Amino acid sequence: MTRKLSTYGRKLQRLQQDEEQQKAERDFFLKVQRDVRGMQIDAGLHCWTGNNASTMVNTCGRLLYIVAFATQDAGVSPNHPDLRIMRGMSEALGDLAEDLHAIERHRASIQSGLGAIDRLLPLCTLGALLEGSYELDRRLHTVRGMGTQDVRELMGMAA
Repeated sequence: MTRKLSTYGRKLQRLQQDEEQQKAERDFFLKVQRDVRGMQIDAGLHCWTGNNASTMVNTCGRLLYIVAFATQDAGVSPNHPDLRIMRGMSEALGDLAEDLHAIERHRASIQSGLGAIDRLLPLCTLGALLEGSYELDRRLHTVRGMGTQDVRELMGMAA
């Protein structure tokens, strides 16, 4: 049997529910923020000290796509210097994926791209980063996958 609540009791109940929902949303966005930061750290470690090219391409490429998606949502111009640096990173990652023994040839471009990502991340909303990760996941689960051309299109740049 449920107990009837007074108007004040219903108001308190709604306030409690709102607070719980706000806390859940805050916790969720903090988790997204931690995940993106963890991805940055992993990509940086592999880029600066790693010698496993496929892992470098995977971690850096994922971060690149998600941030490129989020910068598009933030309205960053395709002519922004950091987006151009990210495009160079994308090209370097594509070339490295084709020749996994050429890490040192592409390392500097990828490192520059990670620096550009660090500078652009504050412009990105957590919601856009989350949406970008879902879009990346969707693309990676197709036969075609994700490549350099997808990043070019995402950043509004011609081939």
